[in-house]
Amino acid sequence: MAIAPKDGECIFLIDDDLTSLNFMGLVLRKHKGAIHRFSDPAKAIESLEEHQPGIVITDLVMPKLDGFAVMAEVRKFSSAISMILLTGQSEVESAVEAMRRGACDYVTKPVNPERLQAAIALAEEARRAALAEASGAETHPVEIATLQSQLRQLNDEAQRALIVALDAREKETKQHSVRVSLYASHLAQQMGLPFARIEEIRAGALLHDIGKIGIPDSILNKPAALDDAEWEQMRKHPMIGYGIVQGLIGDGEGAEVVLCHHERYDGSGYPRGLKGGQIPLGARLFAVVDAYDALTSSRPYRECVSHWEALHEILRGSRSHFDPEVVAKFVKIPEERWAELALAAKEIIVQCEGKHAIAEIPPAVARAAGLSA
Repeated sequence: MAIAPKDGECIFLIDDDLTSLNFMGLVLRKHKGAIHRFSDPAKAIESLEEHQPGIVITDLVMPKLDGFAVMAEVRKFSSAISMILLTGQSEVESAVEAMRRGACDYVTKPVNPERLQAAIALAEEARRAALAEASGAETHPVEIATLQSQLRQLNDEAQRALIVALDAREKETKQHSVRVSLYASHLAQQMGLPFARIEEIRAGALLHDIGKIGIPDSILNKPAALDDAEWEQMRKHPMIGYGIVQGLIGDGEGAEVVLCHHERYDGSGYPRGLKGGQIPLGARLFAVVDAYDALTSSRPYRECVSHWEALHEILRGSRSHFDPEVVAKFVKIPEERWAELALAAKEIIVQCEGKHAIAEIPPAVARAAGLSA
């Protein structure tokens, strides 16, 4: 049997702000396990061996030891402890960095009780998955499938958090990301790719621009044209995004979509100047649907164009910007299908906002959009 966390394993709360510390303790008063509060992070680290926590919740900004240092010490002690970072509203980049370092979620301060409880539920699932992985061959196949499903849900929640964080900085990101994830999934399906690859491409499409979290607001939201130095900074976002998503979706085709979504078929793209078949297929698929969504969606600086005008522009870019074989498949898909997918994206956002992962497509919507496995 797989190792599972004990019912109500103890939780460490680490925060030098006593008001915040006591409030979290009050929120978690009904938790079945012990709650240990520490205003001194060094004492919390010293107590790891004695109390063997299942979950550690730590503030980011603290004197002497910050949250990242605490996380590093916790990870040295055990790879199976789930960690949650507490951050200020303006510390999005720090929250992203925390997830890269092994946190399963973050909660902004002042702490919302429901958000804290949801983060703990996710942390418990991550703990269960980590313990099951550590148990190796003793895990029953059915349990492995269940834990993989739970871990995917956990990753989807992390993806949702990242997309929402980026959307707060660059408006329309969320809607665009959901639409192109559906568009890319459907095009990959029409090209006959297996479901596992379609899922990877979908995840990469959803997270394609997440690296923009690492770009300064002065560049990201500049109303005028970027100068050469600013463009050099902006062109770093695929590499930044690649580093972020590897911890969420691995380094497979989904991560390659994030890394290569600005490569061009003729080799004139970035960050590596890949050409033709050197560009991963998922990224070549994504380039077409990304352009289609950009053309058919209104922006503050320009109006959208019609479906047929968008097709004309994409055909013009065949062999230069886009893979001609992908374009040939794309143009055969009727306009009605793209309209259905755009409506499905709206419904996904409505259904998922605030309580479900954007990356998790509701079954009924998936069936309507023709995306069921």
